[in-house]
Amino acid sequence: MRIESWFAGGAAALLLMSCGAPAAVVDDAASADGLMLDGTGVTAVVTALDDGRFEVAYRFAEPQTGYFFSRSGGDYRTAHWASLDDGVTLERVGGFDTLLFDGPRTEARFVVEPWFGQITGDYSPYVQFSDGAVALFTGQFEILPVADRDAVLALDGDIRAWSGEQPVLGVRIVSPDRMVMNGEVLTGHADDISQGDGAFVYIGDGEIETGESFVGVLDGALPAWIRERFDSDLATIFGALETGWGFELPQRASVFFAFEGYDNPGFSNKGGATRSLLMLQSSGQALREPSPQVLAYLQWFFAHEGVHLFQNAAGLYASTSDHAWITEGGANTMANAVLATLDGLPEGRRLAEYRRSYAGCLRSLAAGPLTEAVRRGDHEASYLCGDLIGLMSWAATPDADIYIIGEAVGGRTTDQPGTTGEMYFATLIELGADPAVVDQLRALVGSRLADPESALRAAMVASGLNPVFDEAGQLSELEFPQ
Repeated sequence: MRIESWFAGGAAALLLMSCGAPAAVVDDAASADGLMLDGTGVTAVVTALDDGRFEVAYRFAEPQTGYFFSRSGGDYRTAHWASLDDGVTLERVGGFDTLLFDGPRTEARFVVEPWFGQITGDYSPYVQFSDGAVALFTGQFEILPVADRDAVLALDGDIRAWSGEQPVLGVRIVSPDRMVMNGEVLTGHADDISQGDGAFVYIGDGEIETGESFVGVLDGALPAWIRERFDSDLATIFGALETGWGFELPQRASVFFAFEGYDNPGFSNKGGATRSLLMLQSSGQALREPSPQVLAYLQWFFAHEGVHLFQNAAGLYASTSDHAWITEGGANTMANAVLATLDGLPEGRRLAEYRRSYAGCLRSLAAGPLTEAVRRGDHEASYLCGDLIGLMSWAATPDADIYIIGEAVGGRTTDQPGTTGEMYFATLIELGADPAVVDQLRALVGSRLADPESALRAAMVASGLNPVFDEAGQLSELEFPQ
C-alpha cells in the first residue's frame, strides 16, 4: 500500500512567529475600499468572486517599490495570479515570488485562481472539499519589502539574508458564504492579523460538527468508518497529550478534514497544524473499505499534528528550518509514545517506527549536518533524526520526560522569536543530562561526521537506549524510556 504524507512546519519560510489575533464575529459584509486593518503594515483584502476566483487587494502603510513573498515554495503564483494594475508585475526572482512596481505605490491588486497543489514543508495555499468548499491559508499573503529586483537577487535564495522590518500582516476575507476560523463561525468577513504565521479559513456550507475534542468541518464524503470514530480517537489522543504536557489547550482543537476521492491507488494523506487547527486531506482506493493499517496511520498522524498544537500553546517554535528537528522530531517522539498506550495497534509498531528513523537518519547524516538538511532538500531528516534525538534526550534525563523537555525548551522562547539547538541543549543540561552525552547529541546535529553510523550508535548507547543491531546493521531492539 502506498502512503504519502507531509507535515507542515512552516518555519523554513518565516522570520518571526507570533500568534495571530482572533477574528471578530460580524454580521455584515464590510466594504473593502481603502481598508487598512489597525496596527498592520500590509493589509490584503481577499474577496471571493462568483466564478471561484479571488481578488486580492494589497494596501501598504507606506509607499513601497517592491515586495517578495516569504512563502515562495511551489512557484504557483506566476501562473495563477494576474495583475490588475499597470506598472505592477509578479515575477519569479532568485527563488522568490516577487512584486515589482514602476514607482512607489500604496496599493496593488490581483485576480487569483486558487491553486490546490502540495508544497513540501509548508501549507497548501488552498484546500478543496468534495462539495466545492475551500479552506484558504492566510499565510500565503505574507510579503517582505525590497527596493528592487537586484535586492531580491542578492538574497541568493536564502530568506535569512534579508534585513529589514517585517510588517504586521492583516488579511480580510470577504465572502457571501459562511466562514469558520479559529473556532468561530463568521459571516460577511473574517479578519486575521499575524506576523509570520497564518490561519486556515473555511469558506463554504458544509456541516459544522462539534465533538468532545474538536470543532470543525469534516468533508461529507469522508468514509463513514473514519467519521464514526473520529471524535473518540481524538479524545483518546488529546487526553494522553494533556496528561503528558500537564495542561489542556486554551480552546478545543479545530479540525478541517477534506476528502479528495478514491481516484488514486493506495492511500494518500497530507496536512498540518497551525495555531489550534488540524488541517487534513485524505484520498485513495484503500479508503473504500475499513483498514486497520490506514486507521493506525491516521491515529499516528492525529497524534503528531496534535502535538504541534501543544507545542504552539507552550511557545515552542523552531526559529528556522535549521532547527525544525526540535519541533518535528519532538512531535514524532511524543506521537510514538502516545500510540504505544493505545489498544488495538500492531505489536512492535513503536520499534518499527524507530527502525525506520534510524535507517533514514543515517542516510541524512551521511550527506551532511542535520542543520543543513532542509537546505539540501532533505525535509524528512528533521522528522527521523529529530525523533531519535528526542528519544535519546528523554532517556538521558532520568528525572524528566519528553513533555517536560518540550515545555522547558518552550519556556526559553518567551523573549525570542524561536527555539535554537543551543537553547535545546542548554535545557537538557539544566534538566540533569550528562554534558558529555549532550555534546554527542550536539555533534549529531551540527557537525559533519566522519563516521555517522558510529556516532549515532554511540549516542544511543550513552543516552541509555541500549540499542541492539542485527547482522544487516538494522535496529532490532531498544529500551524505551518510561
